[in-house]
Amino acid sequence: MFGIGYIETVPTPNLQASLGLKPGVVTSGDSLDYTDKCLEIMRDGGAAVKEMEAASIAWTAQLFKKPVVCIKAITDIVDGDRATQDEFLENLNSAAAALQGVLPRVIEFIGGRAVSEL
Repeated sequence: MFGIGYIETVPTPNLQASLGLKPGVVTSGDSLDYTDKCLEIMRDGGAAVKEMEAASIAWTAQLFKKPVVCIKAITDIVDGDRATQDEFLENLNSAAAALQGVLPRVIEFIGGRAVSEL
C-alpha cells in the first residue's frame, strides 16, 4: 500500500476553457517505463497520463494545506507500441516547447484570481 494514494487538485474549468487545456487524471510513478500494475492503476483511476514528478509536489502541497494544479506536456504514450525511451527522446523538445509557450499564459491567467475563479 505504500505510495498509493489520491490527492485532488483544484478544479480549473475557467483556466482550461480560456487556454484550451485538456483536463485529466495524472498518475505518478518512479520510472519512465510502466508495469502491468501501473496500467491497472491507470485504468482503475481513469488516468490520462503517468509521470514522475507531480505526486511529490501534490503530497507536499497537501501537507501544507495548499491548493495544487498540474500542467503537463506528454512525451510518450504509455501503452503505445514504441519503445518508451525512444518516444520520450523524440518528443522531449516539442513537449518542453509546449510548456514554455503555455506556462506564462497560465501564470498570467492565475494572477490576481481566487482559487474558486480558476
